[in-house]
Amino acid sequence: MKKEKIFDFLDDKKIANKIIDFNHKNVTTVRFIIPSIHCSSCVFVLEKLPKLYQNIFDSTVDFYNKKIWITFNNIEFKLSDIAKILDNIGYSPSMDFDSIENIKKIKIYLIEN
Repeated sequence: MKKEKIFDFLDDKKIANKIIDFNHKNVTTVRFIIPSIHCSSCVFVLEKLPKLYQNIFDSTVDFYNKKIWITFNNIEFKLSDIAKILDNIGYSPSMDFDSIENIKKIKIYLIEN
């Protein structure tokens, strides 16, 4: 598989729904786990994405949990495009969907109990 096609599976709605936190009209917020985040410079670079790409509206990093939330224009970018941008700058997103699903279940349990 060509490197530029490696994230294309993220454009499948069933898969995308596992990592999309918000989606309304042309705005989507996606959550990725980024294992390579290790210092404040990583946070700085990742949170500057909106300055580099006009159709990325916001980028927020949770350093401790190695997560990033990116809000973007879903007409201009597909989910796979966001993953490719991260990969190209050295922050390849993890595709550990099981842990993401487990986190969602834990949050639901805590809210209900």
